Formats: sequence, C-alpha cells, structure tokens
Amino acid sequence: MAIRPRHWKAWLLAACAAGCGAQTPEPPAPVATQAPAQAPVAAPEPPAPAPAPTPAAEPPTGAAPPQPKPVPVPLPPPQTPDPKPKPAAPPAPYLDISITTLSKGRGVPEPTREAYQRVRALMDHKQREQQLSGLSVRRMGLEGETRLCARFSDAAQAREALAEIRELTAGVELIAVESTPCIPSKEDAP
Repeated sequence: MAIRPRHWKAWLLAACAAGCGAQTPEPPAPVATQAPAQAPVAAPEPPAPAPAPTPAAEPPTGAAPPQPKPVPVPLPPPQTPDPKPKPAAPPAPYLDISITTLSKGRGVPEPTREAYQRVRALMDHKQREQQLSGLSVRRMGLEGETRLCARFSDAAQAREALAEIRELTAGVELIAVESTPCIPSKEDAP
C-alpha cells in the first residue's frame, strides 16, 4: 500500500495510536486530484494495528522495577543585582520643622526645657540670618508644653537645621522633633 505524500502525517498518527492502544479518528478521505473523466479512486484501507511489543527479559523476582529517568526542569536564569544603585528617597517635601516639648503630669522636665532653650536660640539665630520665612511659638497645655514651629524658604537650609536640632536634642526625653507642616494657631490667622 502506497502512502501519498500529503497524507503521511495522518497515517503516522494512526500507526502511533494503534501501537499504544489509543483510539484515533479516521484519517480524512483523500481528495481526487485527477481529471473528472477518470473513475474515482477508492480510499486506501487503514493500516493494520502494529504488533504488540515483546516484553524484555523480566527482572528476577524481588527486584524493583526499573524507575523512569526524571526529566530535568530548566531553571530560570539567576537574578543578578542591579549594578546601578537606586537613588535615595527624596527629602521630605516640607520646609517646616516642629519642635514640641511634653510633660509627664508634673511639668516639662528640666533637661527638656534646657534642650528647648538651645533649639530656640538656634532658631532665633537663623531668623536673624533671614533663613526662616516664619517662626511661631505656642503654648499647648497648663504644664508648660510648647510647640515651636519654624518655616524655611530653602529646602537645603531646612535639612541642615533639622540635623542640628536633632543633634541638640539627642538623648533628651519628652521633646519631639518632626519635619511636618506647621499647623497655624488661632493667633497666626489674619
């Protein structure tokens, strides 16, 4: 039986399926390529099923059957660190520094008051040098809690002043230094 070149894939599929016992659909009927005056050609018969494979020599009893070889799974390429370091986060967009003194119910402690006085002197000095665009002081409670708010016109000067203030207040309890927008008080309103 001759297999036509254009139907070889269908026959190969049928032969493979017959060898493993799977059912496959019938191959498509060949299309007549001859002139209409000739008689139609009958479709070729499907191939006979392939003979069952002969079993290889059986392993001795008690021996484990051979294990199939594991299929290697390709690993993704290793991730290399980015050679360019990421830029540092931009500094806070605020040009305001807020210094708040707090109390524990017996007034503001002496070390906190001394640190606040050093910060206040620094801010007065910066205001005389015209580095500040605004400086406000507000009492917040009955025990001497105070908030000092300094507004800078230049971001570099604000970062420098914040570093100086944090150095002056390092290790002092009950004083908060933040780079946040200053909250205007009722006295600051026009």
